[in-house]
Amino acid sequence: GGFAPYTVSSTAAPVLAVTPVGPNSGAVGTKAYVSATVNARDYTRGVRWTSSAPTIATVSSTGVVKRLAVGTATITATLPGTTVAVTGTTTVTVA
Repeated sequence: GGFAPYTVSSTAAPVLAVTPVGPNSGAVGTKAYVSATVNARDYTRGVRWTSSAPTIATVSSTGVVKRLAVGTATITATLPGTTVAVTGTTTVTVA
């Protein structure tokens, strides 16, 4: 006999935290980096990244922020596959 299959389920709601890696502000043309954790585990590549102002700063699927123009943009990470929206944000300033 083998082992019976089992399922591990968590009753804890996912907590998504977005953290800038380095300074939040910088000059046009420089890059910034953001990371995401879900319940304290790295999930930077598992979230969907968006920018509130893509003409000011864009963000890649791996958390690389490109500063394009002077201003402020909110970078949001959204956890896919959840029944309730789970998001986290940080602000990037371009000077």
